[in-house]
Amino acid sequence: MSWNALEMYTNGLEVFTSVVESVGDDGWSRTSPCEGWSALDVLGHVGAATSMGAAILRGGDMAFERLDQPSGLVEGDPATWWRGLATEARDALSSVDDLDREVDSPMGKRTVRDGLSFPAVDLFVHAWDLAASAGQSVTFPDEAVEFIRALFAQVPVEASRRPGVFSAEVAATNDASPTEQVIAFTGRDPGWKADAGQIRSPQAHRLRHIASVASPQSASTQEVREDWAERFRTQSEQCGQLGSPLYMRLLRIIGDDVETGGATWDVIAPSRGLRYGQAGPLRLLAGAHLLALSGEATEWASKLPSCGGRAPDSDVDLRGAWLSLVDTYLEELQVGMNREVQTNEVARSGPLAMALASTGFDTAALIEIGCSGGLNMRMDRYATDLGGTGSDHVPLGDPDSIVTLSPEMRSPVQSSLRLPAISSRTGIDPHPIDASTDEGRWSLISFLWPDQTERIA
Repeated sequence: MSWNALEMYTNGLEVFTSVVESVGDDGWSRTSPCEGWSALDVLGHVGAATSMGAAILRGGDMAFERLDQPSGLVEGDPATWWRGLATEARDALSSVDDLDREVDSPMGKRTVRDGLSFPAVDLFVHAWDLAASAGQSVTFPDEAVEFIRALFAQVPVEASRRPGVFSAEVAATNDASPTEQVIAFTGRDPGWKADAGQIRSPQAHRLRHIASVASPQSASTQEVREDWAERFRTQSEQCGQLGSPLYMRLLRIIGDDVETGGATWDVIAPSRGLRYGQAGPLRLLAGAHLLALSGEATEWASKLPSCGGRAPDSDVDLRGAWLSLVDTYLEELQVGMNREVQTNEVARSGPLAMALASTGFDTAALIEIGCSGGLNMRMDRYATDLGGTGSDHVPLGDPDSIVTLSPEMRSPVQSSLRLPAISSRTGIDPHPIDASTDEGRWSLISFLWPDQTERIA
């Protein structure tokens, strides 16, 4: 007897949960069949999708946070985190009485049947991923295999073979089991095995101390310091990749100081309970940057290009300048750890304006979650030049504004695009910033990286 979408999803929850419960504490940092992801990344991805699905079934707000490393979504003990989400999903499923009922989804109106089908397949496929990562195996029930085959028989190849869905199908051996055939269809090697010595970083380090992050009182100070040191080193690598050699060097220096219990640890210690995803390293650096921008820490300002200074050439000098700042402004830096990070990436404003203009709407109501200083809420009050050509080309927004954004466009832009009239604006942010005040302006700038002066107007 075949399963319907509700039965497939319900059984998928049970299969995935059983695999999660079997993964040991040291198993979450292992590589997975999903390229670039650890086992914890797989769990974070499935958890986010499960949470969104439950919200859709309840008729609530939908929020799916797609991250390159979804492990950052997992809070505390991984198995406990998943149990909570699975319980929410089961409660939401209990209210389903009509699979053809339409609900709102990120893809528009969909029936419950359609909305559950692909997440249900995800639960089984990612259960296999987790099991393979842990050196275990999963056998799909015949009903699940039948459901997956029937579902994808209706899906065009171009829709399923793309980033974020499936890779190219892998050839299965003649003696492959039905489960292995399905796994090969999804672009995975049924014979994939995790290399026991191949542990992903920084997740490996973070998982060794995940209990200390969730409950710092139960961990030794050295364990917590090591966890924070790894956070700084990870952020150092990311800043280097994103074009900030100053922060790359400084974060590495700070990581070493924190691990050995140096002066920087005295700044961090009161905020040691911050979760991994709350960007503690960037909070610290923004607090230091703010002291320089405000004119208070003049010596530190002399090391920052954003303040007219010059970064020291040697790490020895940079370390000395940092420790001098910590020694002088310990309490101010501790307070700065309480500020939420504001990303201020104006590069996203151009595509957003272009997307709105492309709708052809006469009027539009703007609603933004995470509006920060409200830049995108005011896109009609500054100019966005998308580089169009022709006599009818004008920037989007207000061509007479003293502010013009000129993003790099890699494809031709229709020159006749126009923004609709904005009928209303609603910004939602737990920590909104008034950019019209000196305090708000300096706060926003403090979260920029000081050697990327082109980002500061």
